[in-house]
Amino acid sequence: MLRYFSVKNFAITLALTLLIGSIWYLLTQYEWLNATTNLRNISIVNFVVMIFLVHVGFLVIRTWRWMVIVRVSNPGVRFGDLYWTSAILLSCSIITPGQLGEALKIELLKRQGILNRLPGISGFVLERLLDIIVIAGMGVVGFVLDERYSDHFDGYQGVAIILFVTGISITGLLIAFVFSRLKKGGSLNLRDALGAPVVWGKMTLLTVVGWGLIALAWQVVLGAADIRISVQEILWLISLVTIGSILSLIPGGVGVGDLIALKALIGIGVDQVAAQSGVLLLRIYAAIVVAIGIIHLVCWIFLSTFCWNRK
Repeated sequence: MLRYFSVKNFAITLALTLLIGSIWYLLTQYEWLNATTNLRNISIVNFVVMIFLVHVGFLVIRTWRWMVIVRVSNPGVRFGDLYWTSAILLSCSIITPGQLGEALKIELLKRQGILNRLPGISGFVLERLLDIIVIAGMGVVGFVLDERYSDHFDGYQGVAIILFVTGISITGLLIAFVFSRLKKGGSLNLRDALGAPVVWGKMTLLTVVGWGLIALAWQVVLGAADIRISVQEILWLISLVTIGSILSLIPGGVGVGDLIALKALIGIGVDQVAAQSGVLLLRIYAAIVVAIGIIHLVCWIFLSTFCWNRK
């Protein structure tokens, strides 16, 4: 128990230190007035509509991926049984450390009698494994193929290796976690808990498509700030910011993710004011994602009430 509180206190202290330090640095080292002025030229309606369409597409892909693994233990589950909880929690989990708030869907589905806790935990961990592998892979591919990065940053190959090793290390820890949960639950049958390799293949493909939509959303956001960067640069930028935000333990990676994105954009030659505008728009993008989750919550409550009254 004492060890648990020590680890918890260390994590909280680390997160608060990084949060305060990164925000202080951003506020004292950069002038933000010009960056906010640039945002006035953006068509807010077009920006919101584009983000909404891309994000809803992302929610559909992620729900489809979740359905693939849930059907291993419950073949009769339908897409509509999973969409609303997945969309709400996935969108709002962006404000939780490591976006782990999405794991609440396991408990909600258990209460609805759709999914037992053990296969739910196993499936969720498999989703996270695939996400981390794809994110790390995006970073490695982006770093290796991006000539502009290697021209501006020394030791880029080392960064790529660190990204890959970090991804593999987190993957190993999650695999160990799955085995421990399965053993505790009285079963070490991974096939029963996680399905056949064909299931993993479908989920991997959907994971790649999902992160492809995230990359598209980032292109839209940065393009609105008049930042034109290549696909390779988008890939490693998303990878760096995502992994940095996860490791910071700060909800939404506030401060740390912004600082990483800003330094990376300026480092590859993007104008400082444009880079700052891009970082601000990425925060607005995150706010829109949460708003979409809230809209889904309102719709879900309305539809549930309507269906209940009809009964």
